[in-house]
Amino acid sequence: MSLIVDFKSKFPGFDSAKVDANWTLISELQPCFYNFVYGGSDCTDQAILFLLAHLFVGFTDPTYSGSDAFRKFSSKSVGSVSVSYSPASGVPSQLQEFYGSTPYGTTFLMLIRPRMGVFAG
Repeated sequence: MSLIVDFKSKFPGFDSAKVDANWTLISELQPCFYNFVYGGSDCTDQAILFLLAHLFVGFTDPTYSGSDAFRKFSSKSVGSVSVSYSPASGVPSQLQEFYGSTPYGTTFLMLIRPRMGVFAG
């Protein structure tokens, strides 16, 4: 299967039309963040799919727009809906902050951790 078909299959909750409209941007950015080829191995493929989901959320979800893109919040309100949570203790690195802003980015980090060596965080 192709990368976009696999992505839509893995993440059926994403709007298919929105995926199609943003696919070129998102898929062209992927090698800049993780320079492995899709189709190389199951682990690499899963990492790429989660990375793409993370980038997709960051670039298409209006709650991540502007200066708020890819940042964790202790609270956020949109209309009558409010969400609060406590960020991880300590000062996260920029890498942890960037990827930790979505569950997809967090999963991506977990999948590539064996390739990163020892990770203290």
